[in-house]
Amino acid sequence: MHSQRGRWAAGWLRALGIALAGGAVVGAVAFAALWLSHRTSGGEALRYPWEAMRAFLFRGEDPYRLLALLYGRARQDGVPFSPQIYPFHAALVWFVPLALVRDFAVARAVALVGGGVGLLGAARWLARSVGWQPRGGEKVLLVMAAVGGYGAIWALWRADVAVMVAVLSTVALAALLDGRDGLAGALLALTWVRPELAVGATVWALAWAASRRRWRLWGGFWGLTMALLAVSWWFLPAWPVDVLRLKMAFPPTMSPQLALAAAVPGVGRQVAWAFRLLVALVVMGEWVAAWGREVTQAVWVLALTLWGALLVGTRVVVADQVLLVPSLVLLMAYWTTHWRRYGRQAAAVLVLLWLVPAVLWGQDLLSPRWPSLGAYLGLPLLVGVLLYTIRWWTTRPRAVLPFLTEE
Repeated sequence: MHSQRGRWAAGWLRALGIALAGGAVVGAVAFAALWLSHRTSGGEALRYPWEAMRAFLFRGEDPYRLLALLYGRARQDGVPFSPQIYPFHAALVWFVPLALVRDFAVARAVALVGGGVGLLGAARWLARSVGWQPRGGEKVLLVMAAVGGYGAIWALWRADVAVMVAVLSTVALAALLDGRDGLAGALLALTWVRPELAVGATVWALAWAASRRRWRLWGGFWGLTMALLAVSWWFLPAWPVDVLRLKMAFPPTMSPQLALAAAVPGVGRQVAWAFRLLVALVVMGEWVAAWGREVTQAVWVLALTLWGALLVGTRVVVADQVLLVPSLVLLMAYWTTHWRRYGRQAAAVLVLLWLVPAVLWGQDLLSPRWPSLGAYLGLPLLVGVLLYTIRWWTTRPRAVLPFLTEE
């Protein structure tokens, strides 16, 4: 009896200690984020939609007209930025909660902390769904892969909504592996706050679900999408027209294609189009190969599609490379669980390569200048090649991951 009570007491004390330690860590991170937001510049990706949504909520102004004024002023001042045009139905979900915060520095700190915690949680969830239980140093590798990369640091620094797109996409992959198709569809619907990043992944997920007759994914996606569209049209009926006008008034100013065209002025534009076509053909070829196949191959193709969006999209910035996080988690998970001898070493090398650009181009975070061509293409091309090192395992789930096969 006494030993049992002792075990219960020890268990409660351990849980209390973990809770207190976790609270202390979260509090310290929140304080650091708030200090950073007050003392440093940044967060431009959030400031414009934050101001526009506050004007809509509290003054009844058209948010897209205010965005046009803000973007126009930034363009006249020569601010190096890429104007992002957010569909109103998805923007309501992400920017209304932050717009309720009166102080922008606090809103930026909330976005920074929430994004970092979300990336860590999403990476851990996907690792568990693939069957990887990181231990010891592997946990450090997972943390660094989630929040230590150049794209993740840049996106968190800017308080860019691309962080939440990466979180949702990563959790959607995990949900598919877990058989939670309705949740995966709803999460993909929320990623449409950045359509140029979400359209390919959504089209593939819906097509694959149809090939496997997993209609709950369709229900989750279209159910939430139609509900959000109804609400958005009730609040602002003309927003689709405003979005089109804003897109025409503010063409993209940053993308891998524009960086390539600027690096090679003579034939850069033609090379950029050929490059986009090649990437699109690779991704679509994998769509055809994975049609009707097992969920593990579908998830791998979904990660490859997110990778392709970084090279094909027209409004893609370096911060969007945070979408490579699910690919990194899949790579490390398969390597460490199926490449027993050198898998951990390979994962460690991958994380080191993931951290190198943050050292090379970290000064870009504090300087108003355009990212280099290497910053746009280096990591995506590396990850794209490495994804094919795990393709064999994903196409043969019964041989390597029997617990993930569908009944």
